[in-house]
Amino acid sequence: MSRIKTMQQQGGFWLLLFLCIMLTQSLNAQIMGCTKANFGVDGELCAGVCEFVQNPPPNALITDDWFDPEEFGGDPTPGEGIVDLSSPTLPPPSAWPVTDNIAFQSDLMKHPSGWVGPEGNIWLAMVLGRDNHGLQGEVDATAFPTGSNKNGDNPGTWQCSPGSPNAKDDIIDYGGHLRRCSCDSLIFFGFVSTAAANGDRHLDFEFYKEDITLPPFVGTSCLGSTGPDGGHTSWTFDGALVASSGDVLASFDYTNGGNILNPAFYIWV
Repeated sequence: MSRIKTMQQQGGFWLLLFLCIMLTQSLNAQIMGCTKANFGVDGELCAGVCEFVQNPPPNALITDDWFDPEEFGGDPTPGEGIVDLSSPTLPPPSAWPVTDNIAFQSDLMKHPSGWVGPEGNIWLAMVLGRDNHGLQGEVDATAFPTGSNKNGDNPGTWQCSPGSPNAKDDIIDYGGHLRRCSCDSLIFFGFVSTAAANGDRHLDFEFYKEDITLPPFVGTSCLGSTGPDGGHTSWTFDGALVASSGDVLASFDYTNGGNILNPAFYIWV
């Protein structure tokens, strides 16, 4: 389980959600990458690099991504990494090996929210983090007990506690980025890595209209300050028109030993 960070709603959830899910041990198999709003969705994390895109665009060097390649020993490119590694909440990348079992999180972008890039795309929000793991006798500080929490339940009733989850369910890295493209669509990019990529498992991105928190564990309750409708915020409609937006769930179930992806998108009503 990752620690909780809300990305504030930017102009509603309408138009487009574009998600890139990247799992350990399967990155090299992702060859159908692309770019959207000048951001690389290509199975790697460096700007200006389209390593896993079958037909790289002619302007690949200017594409943005999570990091600048020179921050990890690569050559500089015109594209920009969105993560500001000078954030006081981020340790230096040399301290990022999973063996260190540290947790961190940052929402500091290299440019302020609302910055317009050369291609006309607006940077809105970002979050990047590392969670504890429960491998080789280590303890993940925020683990879900097996089978105890369902998406349809009130998040305020979810149970969590320190533990050692299965490697295929143990989230290690996570990130989210929201930008509005020059065509005015609102686009979300996300990634998740897990300690293993084999076996059936479930991952999701949950967008809450109300702020949620992860309070210090008192008993086993996970989340606080959730919405008014069973812990969520419902969408309301005026005929065929949206009267007010609410929570969104982008769900990804991996079956057949983790080889088949079954995506689904839901709104709370």
